[in-house]
Amino acid sequence: MKQFDVSRRRKLYEMISILKLVSLLIGGMVIFSQYPENIYTTMLNSSGPTSIVVINLIGVAVLVLIYEGWVLFSNKNRNSRIITVSGYIESIVFILLYTALIKISGFHESQYKFLFLFIIISNTIQYGIRQGVLTAVVSSVIVLTIDILGDKSGGINQFFEVDLVLTGVFLIVACLLGYYVKLENQYRNTAMQLANLDELTGVYNHRYFQNALSAYIEEADKNQKNISLLFMDIDHFKHYNDLYGHSEGDVVLSKIGELMRDNVREQDIVARYGGEEFVVIVPDISQEEAVGIGNRIRDVIEKTHFEGEENQPSGKLT
Repeated sequence: MKQFDVSRRRKLYEMISILKLVSLLIGGMVIFSQYPENIYTTMLNSSGPTSIVVINLIGVAVLVLIYEGWVLFSNKNRNSRIITVSGYIESIVFILLYTALIKISGFHESQYKFLFLFIIISNTIQYGIRQGVLTAVVSSVIVLTIDILGDKSGGINQFFEVDLVLTGVFLIVACLLGYYVKLENQYRNTAMQLANLDELTGVYNHRYFQNALSAYIEEADKNQKNISLLFMDIDHFKHYNDLYGHSEGDVVLSKIGELMRDNVREQDIVARYGGEEFVVIVPDISQEEAVGIGNRIRDVIEKTHFEGEENQPSGKLT
């Protein structure tokens, strides 16, 4: 399940990168539609302000394209803090780039104000509803400010009225998409949790135990810390099943799983190893303390009343 989640995140990030690349391609089309002359001739033979604007904008677009291409195809693992900071910087760069594209394509009369939707959608998918709404608000302020600064007629600002609808779309997209992403994450987390739990006892299953044990051992080796395992099974459980049937045996297993969860530390991992066998991963603790936890679990189970336990060989379910 963990590998599936990593693969899902990678594919999602690739999709977002492609979305940003598409927005940059549209930006390039905007530039060339505003400056149809041969760009190479402009760069070589002209030193006017038009060529400077074009060259600068194309330079920015190329740099961002190179960056996005590197992000898309790189498999390098990065620290989560670095990813967050670079994400904020990337969002600011895209917002500034879209603002520049709107400026050169007619300012308040520009037809390309919708470009902000690209960064709103990508930020909402990648960072959640809060970041998406924030991006939508910033984009809306920029669009409406451009309308106010650009219209000098003194009459009714038709561009402002029209773009009020557009900014409303910005906020609606961010809210609806953000809510969907939140629901999807909740369902995914629930599915992952269910996939990791033993349905009968409510403790972790054998597969999760194996994965967790590998991770805990690796961390213990790295940090030179202790790790202990408690293996337990129910005494004479076959005898109990033969007397009362598997349905009553399942009740016992469920109750013991609950007792084990309630009598370990928060960081300990309780799992059903198989049949009537249970295991507990006890990290960062001495052997003596681990034995103490095991004895506490054993005592609690022995003192708990189970239906029909008087017919067990020892008169108790242990």
